[in-house]
Amino acid sequence: MSTFKQVEKLKKRVNFLNKKVKTLVRRKGEKNTTHAGHVENSPENYYKYMNQNTLRLLLKNKSIKFTDPLKFNDPMDSTVPELKLNTKRLKDTMMSVVSKDFPELSDYQSEINNRLSVDERHWGNEIKAISDELLNSWPDIISTFRILSLTTKPDNLLMWSHYADEHRGVVVKFKKNPSFGSPKKVNYKNGHQSLNNAFNYMASMVVKLEAQNGFTDIHSDKFSDATLNIMLRYFFMKMSEWSYENEYRIVYHESNTKVRKIHNNLDLVEVNENDIESIIIGSSVSPLRAKRLTKLIKGRLPNTKVIVQQYKRVGWQLKI
Repeated sequence: MSTFKQVEKLKKRVNFLNKKVKTLVRRKGEKNTTHAGHVENSPENYYKYMNQNTLRLLLKNKSIKFTDPLKFNDPMDSTVPELKLNTKRLKDTMMSVVSKDFPELSDYQSEINNRLSVDERHWGNEIKAISDELLNSWPDIISTFRILSLTTKPDNLLMWSHYADEHRGVVVKFKKNPSFGSPKKVNYKNGHQSLNNAFNYMASMVVKLEAQNGFTDIHSDKFSDATLNIMLRYFFMKMSEWSYENEYRIVYHESNTKVRKIHNNLDLVEVNENDIESIIIGSSVSPLRAKRLTKLIKGRLPNTKVIVQQYKRVGWQLKI
């Protein structure tokens, strides 16, 4: 049994994954593409920080902006990790295959083990090339998705500064089950291991099936689909440094019927005006400007019971 041949087959399978993933993305784009995030009880409300221009867009079009993940302020957001092959696991798998399926080689176990140990560093180089190819193609894949970020915290000082024009914008409070989608919680723990664990499992399975001449297109389709689903989970995984945002997300493929593109670069999803429960005006908005904003909001949402409030700074806190 040639270990180099096994690794070459593995390399071809994973390289082929790129084409399969892109095909699956187009196919899944016809459906609702909200993927499972961190599972827990749904919060009572969701909040969206925005500047005044984005608020006017929401009020005028009854729509909310969904963002291309490549335009996020965090360049690590929605990216996948570098693949790292567990060479020991792969070697143990090969030894197991030799022992079980090639009993005639039982007298050469020690020699085979030594040869595989020498080959480990070659496998690492091969997987590095595969990882680079996946990482290079991933931006093209995620750029076809659109994301809405929400939170359960309306009074976070950093978020007011970063996302609401330094307290000159607003926070929109949405009801528990908004019409524009089902928000899923972002996971800030250990997400980077998911793809590597799955990849190493796939590598081991490919080695076993190839050795038994049993790896078919059906297996390739299943592994590709599973890998895509794992990769798409990274829309709901972020580094722990961002945990203060307590973020929830809705993700759609750009081809989803809910997504409407205007001005060639703005993707909107319709919002039912009854989804909006209240709007909080930032603490740096002047009283006169706050009064005009309140009039604008009430005029655009005449059939709702929306409550308009404003934060005031009290020491280092925000209070209604």
